Amino acid sequence: MTNLHKLQGKTLLMLDGTPNMINILGRTKELGIRTVIANFYEPEKARAKLFADAYEVADIKDLDAMEQIIRKHHADGILQGVPEVHLQYYYKLCQRMNFPCYGTLEQFELSIDKKKIKALCRKYDVPVTPEYAAPENVHDDAYPVIVKPADGSGSRGFSVCRNAQELREACAKAEEYSLSGEVLIEKFMPYERSVIIHYTLADGRIYYSGMSDKVSRKVSEDGSPIMALQYFPSYGESEYLSGLNAKVIRMIEGAGFRNGVIWIEAFYDGENFTFNEMGYRFGGSLTYYPVEWMTGIKQLDLLIEYALTGQYESLPEVKPRPEGVYCIFPMHVRPGVIKSITGMDKLKERPELFAYVPFHVEGDVIEAWGSAKQVFSYIHFTAKDRQEAERFIDWIISTLYVAGESGEQLLYNIYRP
Repeated sequence: MTNLHKLQGKTLLMLDGTPNMINILGRTKELGIRTVIANFYEPEKARAKLFADAYEVADIKDLDAMEQIIRKHHADGILQGVPEVHLQYYYKLCQRMNFPCYGTLEQFELSIDKKKIKALCRKYDVPVTPEYAAPENVHDDAYPVIVKPADGSGSRGFSVCRNAQELREACAKAEEYSLSGEVLIEKFMPYERSVIIHYTLADGRIYYSGMSDKVSRKVSEDGSPIMALQYFPSYGESEYLSGLNAKVIRMIEGAGFRNGVIWIEAFYDGENFTFNEMGYRFGGSLTYYPVEWMTGIKQLDLLIEYALTGQYESLPEVKPRPEGVYCIFPMHVRPGVIKSITGMDKLKERPELFAYVPFHVEGDVIEAWGSAKQVFSYIHFTAKDRQEAERFIDWIISTLYVAGESGEQLLYNIYRP
């Protein structure tokens, strides 16, 4: 990347007001870019709006209203943010306003629809989880199986079923979280450990951008498995690069992807990779941070530049990887009202800290969502090795304190329950 301060004075419309966008707004402010956030929510439910230069409350599905907002604020481009439900409207609005859009409608729909992703993987001989066409195809010896929405996100509507009754109930639950009303019934794969593979795309060039080991656990007994920890680089990275990586790059090229960021989750048993899902957007924990640490590629800057100009002043250059490990450690909060937060000043003084992605602040009312909504913050840090990282995790757990109404500790983690 070269001098992005050429973007100074331009106006960027954002469709996402979730708290992790505050970090992205920090970067746009550094670049001198004016920001406007427009979506359906008031600032109480879209806190990032309070950090933007301006905000509007509007339904992003109402393209006429969104066009008026764009013209009112003289926006020069759109950055869609994290939620995949915005992708199709991001595309339609870019088309309407003749703004650059990093993908096509077909590509966005592909990235959301797990059935389409699996079909694409099979076409390029990339292994995917075996599935069952309908509940009646699941025989007694097939259990346990996994049920999830065909086009859902955030692990919502996910269930592990051990008999026919649980399967029927799980299908009904998954349908509620599916935009299309379709569900996937798959062979059970141990979800506790997987890998996340990252790619950066620029003008049709595909850059492998790192791979992590991900530990997932449930927030509650009836909740969905969510990320409990990520370590970069993955133990399986060299095996992936020497084997499956070439097929995956051909698959990305074959589907016509040219710009943006792609992450892929796959199960890894120490020998084999089995692909599970794909995202054509940033993930909620903002993994553009570890990608930058591992490769030197600034994914956020690339997306900002493309959104405002439709091109790149220069293509990325992959730098040698630094020594050590990178960790993303989420802390969670129990149901209650957050009255005070202590220890944050000490955390921000630690040299290990690379980035801090907050989700909740004082005054927030936390419910028993049983999902990633109960993440208090994602703590990004570096260490010499995983042993040193584990010691820093212990320090984080003993230092941060989020007090409820009676002074009780609301903060906890699912990595070390």
